[in-house]
Amino acid sequence: MRDACDIQCFNVMHYLANPDQNDTWMARQARDGLSWWCYTGGGSHRLTDPYTAFLLRCWFCFDKGLTGAHWWAFGDGNGGFSWNEYLNAGATRSPLYLSRDGITTSKSMEAIREGAQDYELLKMIQRQIEKSRAGGELSGKAREIRLSFPWWMSRRLSG
Repeated sequence: MRDACDIQCFNVMHYLANPDQNDTWMARQARDGLSWWCYTGGGSHRLTDPYTAFLLRCWFCFDKGLTGAHWWAFGDGNGGFSWNEYLNAGATRSPLYLSRDGITTSKSMEAIREGAQDYELLKMIQRQIEKSRAGGELSGKAREIRLSFPWWMSRRLSG
């Protein structure tokens, strides 16, 4: 059945609990045309740090060579009202504030947006580095941006 899928998606918390085991499993499953994505599920985003839970997820995806990220739900208000969750059936899982007549962004949703932009920036720098290896020159701005990322990300962007 896995051969019929062109995307495999794993829970990032399971990965972080057993990274070596997951890397081994991913290597065994690898084949042409297969993309890897990750997701988190089930928890209330309001109880997490937007930087760690949302923005850094996109950096994690880049670092691990993943091409996509999912979040549990964008419309799950758990049967209630995002602005006053005390009356809801449970935790709100949407990174948006939902109401009958509108949607308002949150710090978590903004972190997702910024993380996606960072991912695209990292991919552009990576392509520039690959081009420089083929005889081109890495632009000063690309080098400066690459070095502004933490060491664990800069190692992935070596060039």
